[in-house]
Amino acid sequence: MANSTPLSSLLKIVAPLALAAFFSNGACAQNGDNNKPWRLLCETNSCRVYSSAYASNGTVISSISLKNANESDLFGVLTLPHGLHIPSGVTVEIDEKVSLQPNLIDCSKSYCRAMFGVSSQIIAALIDGKELRVNIVDSGTHKLVSIIYSLEGFNHSYENFLQQINSTSTIQLRPSISG
Repeated sequence: MANSTPLSSLLKIVAPLALAAFFSNGACAQNGDNNKPWRLLCETNSCRVYSSAYASNGTVISSISLKNANESDLFGVLTLPHGLHIPSGVTVEIDEKVSLQPNLIDCSKSYCRAMFGVSSQIIAALIDGKELRVNIVDSGTHKLVSIIYSLEGFNHSYENFLQQINSTSTIQLRPSISG
């Protein structure tokens, strides 16, 4: 895996720019608000647990969300900066123990989105984990870019998410997690 350089020393953002403007030399970004990196947002009939990665000027450059597809299924959505090398895909690692490859679902002029199913193994890894790393390849430089999300606070937000979902559902949305 490529070495990472602190994002804050590399970024000067004018939106919308290609991924190369966000990252150079295999840089990494991290989720910004260390006091509360994972949040819960509920709207009509839907909730999500999410975190965002920020540039040094506060611009969101990436986000990850876990959402309820229905009363019993979860899925994850990654919003990634424009300019990733699509044939290389996206890889998500949780503490280098669990690895998955989300499917790219669409791209626009300013972002791409990827989606993945959320199993009980993934939830357990997120709850017990320290770091989630999203790896992409810059289409301009063909260098690995890692976007790092701290998992601090994930468990608390996920428990609140379950309470919200379960209070409006007759089916309990709680993957079985064996210890």
